[in-house]
Order: sequence, then C-alpha cells, then structure tokens
Amino acid sequence: MKKFLVCGLIVLLAFQACKKNKRTEPEKEQPPKEIVDDSPPDYDNPDGEWTLTQWVSGDFRRHYSYAPGRKLIRVSDNYQRPYYLTYDVNNRLRKIARFFNMDSLLVGHMDGKITLISIYDGPTEFSRDSILYNEDGKIGGIVWYVNRIKRNMFKYEWEGDNVVSTARYDVWIWSDNDRDTTYFSKETYTYDNAKSPWKTNGNICFEWFLNSEMGELLSANNLVRIEHYQQDGKIYRTDSLSYTYENGLPKTALSTSSRITVTGVNGTNNFFYKKK
Repeated sequence: MKKFLVCGLIVLLAFQACKKNKRTEPEKEQPPKEIVDDSPPDYDNPDGEWTLTQWVSGDFRRHYSYAPGRKLIRVSDNYQRPYYLTYDVNNRLRKIARFFNMDSLLVGHMDGKITLISIYDGPTEFSRDSILYNEDGKIGGIVWYVNRIKRNMFKYEWEGDNVVSTARYDVWIWSDNDRDTTYFSKETYTYDNAKSPWKTNGNICFEWFLNSEMGELLSANNLVRIEHYQQDGKIYRTDSLSYTYENGLPKTALSTSSRITVTGVNGTNNFFYKKK
C-alpha cells in the first residue's frame, strides 16, 4: 500500500510542477449543476394528484415511494438506511421503521386519532411521546419523553389550516400531583398561499413524525418567515424563505435558515412531483 501511495504522490507533484510552468488562464465560471429527479419508479397515475417524490437540499436527496392510492410506503435518502411504513387493516399508519427495527416509531391510535408515538432507538432506549389535540380536533402539540421526571412540551397555535406558532415548555414531574411547567421559547410563522409539498405525501405528513417539535410541518401552506423568541419575549433571530412554483406547488425554495424546516439547510432546495 505504501508503494502505491508514494507513486501517487510523485505523479501528483509532477503534475503540479507542470501546471506552474504553464501560463495561468483565468478560470471560467461553471454553469450551475442541473438537478434532476432520479426517484425510483413506482405506481404512477396520469390522472392522479401531484405528489412529492424527491426533495434535494445541497448534497442531500430524499426519495418518497408510494403504493396505489398515494399510500407512502418507503422513504430513502443518501445518508441513512430507508424508512419503511406499515399500516393496519383500516389504512392507519402503525409503524415507521428502518432495517433490523432500529430507530422505529410505533404509532398508537384511539377514536380515529393518533394518540402517541413510541420510539424505539436500540435495545436500551425507549420512550412514549403523547400527542395533544385542541378543541377543533387538530393536533395541538406533543409531549416528548426525556427521562423519568422530565418532559419537553411543544404547543401549536393554529389559524385556519396553518400552525402560526410553536411554544416550548419544560415540564418537571415530581409526583402524580406535583409538577412544574416552565416556558422556554417560541417561534411564529408566516405563510404563502401555495400548497406545501409535505401535504402531498399521501395521507400522512412523514416529515412531522421525524421532527414533531416543528408544528409548521403540519401546515397547509409554505413558510415565508420565522421569528424566534427567547424567554424574555424578545426576537433574537428572523429567518426568511422564498420560492418558485410550478403547478401550484413549490419547485425551489431559498432559505436563510440553517435548521431543518421546509428547506432543510441554507441555500436552494428542489422539489419534484409525479402524479400518483
């Protein structure tokens, strides 16, 4: 192995020396890299609805695969093992799992609503996160299990079909009748009028299950502004997002945010759709 490394280093140094003897030419500006939809084929329906099949954010690519009826069954990306989604006989989501059942989410239902998400993350980690509902029957937040005495609670405020704010609270449970709840932070959201790509994922919002503290992922429209508030009520950061559209859906999104929201990371994100 050392021999190959030494030979390679000599060739590299010789190449660099030749480059130094040549007249330096000004570098030509490279055209932007074309982003294409390379999602695997599944059950396409020319008469169906536009459905998200791929999300590209920088070097990150996520593919969404469907069964007939726009049922999301597999989500894969170029960083991790695929997620597989399974449903019960009533077509309700029951499980989101990776290979060997690691990092699994078990979904509980009652009276037609999702009530809890049991998270299995290896042989020693297990927790149950409870889902809250508001008076209108919409998901009003989630309570994360942290440990035996601590929970993180995220409460959503809705206006119409959009979550307009998410407030975080720390909950300390000393006994069944003794607990302390402390306000921690808050975000407020402004939207456009176009349909969110996450609302085209068949009958569920997959990204919310992975990032349930982000109530905005449940919204019907697309974020254009996020205001971040600290404990004293002052805004400490504002993020903005802008879009191009096709067929009434976001085609590209440009974000100033570095958090995982509609766009994932700073820069331009691309969304691809097919009729399902």
